[in-house]
Amino acid sequence: MNKGTTATGRRPVERRSCHSGFTLMELITSLSILTILLLIAIPSLSHFSQTSGLSGAAHQWITSLQFGRSTAITQSTPVVFCPSINGQSCTLGTDWDEGWILFQDPNRSWSREVGEKVLLVGPAAPAGVFVGTGSNFEKGIAYLPNGMSLGEGGLSNGTFRYCNNQGKDQAYSVIVNKIGRVRTQRGSSSCP
Repeated sequence: MNKGTTATGRRPVERRSCHSGFTLMELITSLSILTILLLIAIPSLSHFSQTSGLSGAAHQWITSLQFGRSTAITQSTPVVFCPSINGQSCTLGTDWDEGWILFQDPNRSWSREVGEKVLLVGPAAPAGVFVGTGSNFEKGIAYLPNGMSLGEGGLSNGTFRYCNNQGKDQAYSVIVNKIGRVRTQRGSSSCP
């Protein structure tokens, strides 16, 4: 018996496939399914992206306020958290969307002067995010050496609102209570 032959003496037939890959119908079906899945997923991803940007900005705000309160207590000097466009001084308006600063304010003037140390500089709000507050914190919030908060309106409590185009149910409220502690709450009573 020769090598490569069967018991009957014949060589086995090798089958070679000339076809490899997908048929046109398989390709069209796969692309159709992929298109449908993308049409379902893209709006969800957009919603997720907007919500996570809003949440991240609100939590950065909370961390900065907590740092300001802690610094006021440990350094025994007032600090001010105010809107700022240039990262060096408080903005005369109330536009928190453009950024903010946190600085030591030992003379309690509510404005940064020569020699007053900038502790933090915050970025502008992400695109599509609006930051608002009530009249008490419009121009800023101060933390006193005992940790108490104080708005320029004379009250110790207030709320900052982080909103986007998805409405007030998706917004975040950053609430500062009478003793200066900060917490967050989903939703807001008002958003533009």
